Amino acid sequence: RGDDAFEWALRIALAGLVFAPPSLGLILLAPRFGRYADRHGPRLPIAAGAATIGLAVLLLLPATTRPGAWTWGVASICLFALGLPAVVAPITAAALSPAPESLAGVAAGLNQTVARVGGILSVAALGAIAGALFVRDGGEGDTPFAPSAAGAVRDAGVSAFHGVVLCISLLAFLAAILAATLLRGEGQRSTPSSRSSAT
Repeated sequence: RGDDAFEWALRIALAGLVFAPPSLGLILLAPRFGRYADRHGPRLPIAAGAATIGLAVLLLLPATTRPGAWTWGVASICLFALGLPAVVAPITAAALSPAPESLAGVAAGLNQTVARVGGILSVAALGAIAGALFVRDGGEGDTPFAPSAAGAVRDAGVSAFHGVVLCISLLAFLAAILAATLLRGEGQRSTPSSRSSAT
């Protein structure tokens, strides 16, 4: 029993370490991307960051087994850790820069609200897509991703997983295209957010 507890504790610790790169990437790289966006505009970092996130998500396609989940999952998270800070700081600065100084607080609040609501809606939409694909392909049960599933149920779960991965990746690439075509390529007014991007 003691060995089992140690093994579970080790697994939890490893799972936590796997998700550390995005946080480290934000701490180390977000200020640099924020300063770059102030000097040269947000177009390049946001477009490149979104495209990198799209590629990172695509790396999850082969992650349908436990060994594959570790190999491709870790690779995906590490690549995601490079793309995320390229988007976070510049997109916040780009959203706040056009607002007058007197409305900076309103702009920041609106930016945060849109981000939170967008996150909630996207999780709900992707869950609905996963469930619909799972049922369409003959899946049964309470969850599309039961680890013990086998046969047709497992195949339906993999199909649902692949559908979600492709949807997220497509949205990321679409964001990269929109950033490249619609955002400014020149420097912008420095904002409080861009000066403290890591926070």
